[in-house]
Amino acid sequence: PPAAVRGMKVLDRSAFEQEVTLPALLVPVQSLRNCRKMMKSKLVNLSINKKVVDPPAHLVGEELTAGHKLFLLKPGTTMETYSSDEKQMLGKLGVKDKIYDYRITLGYENYKHWDVLRAILPDSEMAARGFSQVGHILHVNLRDHQLPYKHIIGQQSQVLLDKIQTARTVVNKHQNIDNKFRNFEMEVIAGENNFVTRIIEHGRKFEFDFSKVFWNSRLSTEHQRITNFVSESDVVFDVFAGVGPFAIPIAKKGCVVYANDLNPESYRWLLHNVALNKTKAKCFNSDGREFIQTELRNYLLTRSPHKVHVLMNLPAIAVEFLDVFRGLLCNGDCLKLLSIPEVCVHLYIFAPEKDGIADLKSRIKQSLGCALPEDAVIYNVRNVAPKKQMYCVSFVLTWSTLKSRHTNIKESIVNEHCQGDAALKDQML
Repeated sequence: PPAAVRGMKVLDRSAFEQEVTLPALLVPVQSLRNCRKMMKSKLVNLSINKKVVDPPAHLVGEELTAGHKLFLLKPGTTMETYSSDEKQMLGKLGVKDKIYDYRITLGYENYKHWDVLRAILPDSEMAARGFSQVGHILHVNLRDHQLPYKHIIGQQSQVLLDKIQTARTVVNKHQNIDNKFRNFEMEVIAGENNFVTRIIEHGRKFEFDFSKVFWNSRLSTEHQRITNFVSESDVVFDVFAGVGPFAIPIAKKGCVVYANDLNPESYRWLLHNVALNKTKAKCFNSDGREFIQTELRNYLLTRSPHKVHVLMNLPAIAVEFLDVFRGLLCNGDCLKLLSIPEVCVHLYIFAPEKDGIADLKSRIKQSLGCALPEDAVIYNVRNVAPKKQMYCVSFVLTWSTLKSRHTNIKESIVNEHCQGDAALKDQML
């Protein structure tokens, strides 16, 4: 784009018009197909209607206008760009060993969204390239230094709305997710003021108000991974279920599902999505700790033979809930306790990029009261920010953890360290 658009505060589409010269090759009509395959990587990458055009007589001569086409190439392309083998092949196809200068007028519509933003914003205010799409909503994250330009960025976002047929709204969030319901304030910077959206993920339909619940499209693969991991005969307790991205596909698989979320809006849309997908799940609107202490505990004491999975997808604080498993069944009948099903926890947790495994193991041990089992599976889900990773830690709860509520965390760690040395234990305690 023209240098004159740099620093523009109010979008002026006409300012993007300029005449440029593109290199071009003259190709016989009968060789178009073969030449297109050969020169695909060298064709101009601007959004122009035609990259193969009729040659003007003033450029190539009257005698060559018929039976030939001009291939428009990337700026800077010369005959030296081609290897000797490519030149030989072009010669066999009847292509002249000459680059023509083709004049063309480019405008606003010829540039991609991010190219326009890069051209407008000062060098130090470079726009973020990324955005995520949730149904008809495009979600961008503007940094503090970009906020003065949010209106021009909003105007530029109209380009995305034009090009992505399913998009009707562009939003920017005000702050990080830091409330107990995991949703964030947002503002519309382009398009409709409508946050109720609908998405389809791996064939399952979800509807919700994006401004009042949590949804992350980047976890689509993780939702499917866990769904594939559980067996049809398993029973699943989703402690922080949200609007159902784990619960619903797992229920559709045939599993018995108990799904809970503290956010009343998430609970409302969870019920809605269960019905929308014509499946069954037992849904609850309570605190995660209470959900485990009542629903999970009561189910375990039924001595069902089915394996149990506990999903804890609240990576910022889920680790703090692990202490609820200590002594969860301490008041249960001993005969019943001997026949409780296997309980596998899938804990989501953030950890630093450096020494992240050691960090999460330490925090799990502190909350659970014992070290993570050696056969635990630590899966790196995704990078969420510079130097910050999201993990899923899967492990089976031990009988001693479920039975021993009154085991003090410090005492359990001391016992592990002393390994039967009573004198050392007394000294440390």
